[in-house]
Amino acid sequence: MKLKFFDVLVIAGALLLVVLSSIYAYSGKNGPLYVHVESAGEEWYLPLSKDTSLDVQGPIGITKVEVVNGKAHVVSSPCREKICIRSGFISKPGQWVACLPNRVFLSIEGKGDSGSEVDAVNF
Repeated sequence: MKLKFFDVLVIAGALLLVVLSSIYAYSGKNGPLYVHVESAGEEWYLPLSKDTSLDVQGPIGITKVEVVNGKAHVVSSPCREKICIRSGFISKPGQWVACLPNRVFLSIEGKGDSGSEVDAVNF
């Protein structure tokens, strides 16, 4: 089977698209990080670069979320076990904290330098 001019052109275009997509995806450029807060169909985006606080109304009361020194955490919550408060600070993309009884969810989003640390090691 002999390749024609347009066959070679399509293959070259596909390879170029894969190479350019890989360069874009793995370029390592850092972008702004923010904490995404969700509760009862509402959502907020708080930049980690600015210290702020937010009172989030949930089904059992108010959960207070705070951003301090580039890290987010739950300060207070009406839930019984307080696991969300004891979860501590989050600051890297993919980290999250949830207050399940009050239906409040926090997650760090954005493109940061998360590839420099080992997340898990398997043997």
